[in-house]
Amino acid sequence: MSSWNLSVAEDGIATLTLDCPDTKLNIMSKTVFQDLNDTLDEAAKRADIQGMLLVSGKPDNFVAGANIEEFLEMKSAQDAAQASSQAQSVFQKIEDLRFPTVAAVNGTCLGGGLEFILSCKARVCSDDPKTTFAAPEVQLGILPGAGGTQRLPRVVGLANALDLNMTGRTIRAKQALKMGLVTMLAPKENLIDAGRMEIARLKAGKPPARKKKLAAKIQSMLLEQNPFGRKIMYNKAEAMLKKKGGHYPAPKQALEAMRIGIEEGNAAGFKAESRLFGELAMTPISRELIRLFFAVTDLKKDSGVGKKKVEKMAVNKLITIGSGFMGSGIAQVAA
Repeated sequence: MSSWNLSVAEDGIATLTLDCPDTKLNIMSKTVFQDLNDTLDEAAKRADIQGMLLVSGKPDNFVAGANIEEFLEMKSAQDAAQASSQAQSVFQKIEDLRFPTVAAVNGTCLGGGLEFILSCKARVCSDDPKTTFAAPEVQLGILPGAGGTQRLPRVVGLANALDLNMTGRTIRAKQALKMGLVTMLAPKENLIDAGRMEIARLKAGKPPARKKKLAAKIQSMLLEQNPFGRKIMYNKAEAMLKKKGGHYPAPKQALEAMRIGIEEGNAAGFKAESRLFGELAMTPISRELIRLFFAVTDLKKDSGVGKKKVEKMAVNKLITIGSGFMGSGIAQVAA
């Protein structure tokens, strides 16, 4: 059973829905990538498609990221680099489609999910608090390997891309709108309509309704569009890493992949991204960070009482010792 469903309305607007079977979350696994590749080949051949919306079939989740367990199955840097290159080629098919593609995001959009929507012509999202975006790969000792180091600077600018790709921090819908990751916010009930409006805008060749502020334009001209300005930004990013005293190689390699793509072109950038992804995926640091991720995830699921059935007890009195941050918080909640 495929994770992807392609349907085409009478007006020629297709909807491509990701809904991984038998799971609460959408995860970008090898099988999901292969199914997407086949579905995109089908869509590219259809003359009746005039635009495409990419949506999730899960409530409050767009894509939770890649299947991290598959990272541990990679036996060499070459295996990891090849997996990166294959993912890049699938997302490139979205970018190369002859018709407008718009991602309509509601819920979490992380890692491979962010790289997925970056390959679309435009993105809209819900204003729901659960809608978040992040490129958390560096927190696992790797870097975005499906085009994220190359497309993110194009979409949100170099300064924002350096921040997101080197820290892995999470942003919410309003921040995504402000930096240009998405072009429109809408209530989740109206998200499909917003996506259709974006497709209509793209077909008509109109610019997005939200334009860059003057300060952002000046920064872009002085820094991002100027080789000397970009060098200042690279140096500042490296200085920030040294100041933090971090010993993890991933943020620095993410910076290098972005630098190569911007200074030497897309082909060199994508090639560098795959190579660096492969090298990082085999480091002991990455392997241990991934194991730590699984340990923390399992701990969150642990009830603390094992599998035995525990009866609820009535609490008549509660005493807190100490009135620090935690003690006062417990007392406040109990009161």
